[in-house]
Amino acid sequence: MKHNRFYNYEWDTIAGILAAIAALFLHLLHIVDEYIILPIVLALMALLFLNFMRHTRNNERTAVQVERTQEMVAKIKASLTIPDVVLIGPRQLHTANEQFARNMRGDALDFRHHIINS
Repeated sequence: MKHNRFYNYEWDTIAGILAAIAALFLHLLHIVDEYIILPIVLALMALLFLNFMRHTRNNERTAVQVERTQEMVAKIKASLTIPDVVLIGPRQLHTANEQFARNMRGDALDFRHHIINS
């Protein structure tokens, strides 16, 4: 479990940010001049851009897969036919019976009262 979280970090971005912070800290201590900081900041921007491009590519792939899945589901739905008989489980029996009684029209016989107990 901990390994999965470890691999999910964006290590290239973290390394770029740490390098930029180190360069700025060294510049504030007057150890490094400005001409050193600019390439580090540009490298950080490049890393962030590459990271963005990677995520964009993954998002595009996911969008294509979702679209294909939607098309397949639509084809499956179109090929399904309405069943002649619908099975009702024990949990839905009371609700289905009430709905049937409300929607019932015309003459009906109720056989529940005519059952002979043996």
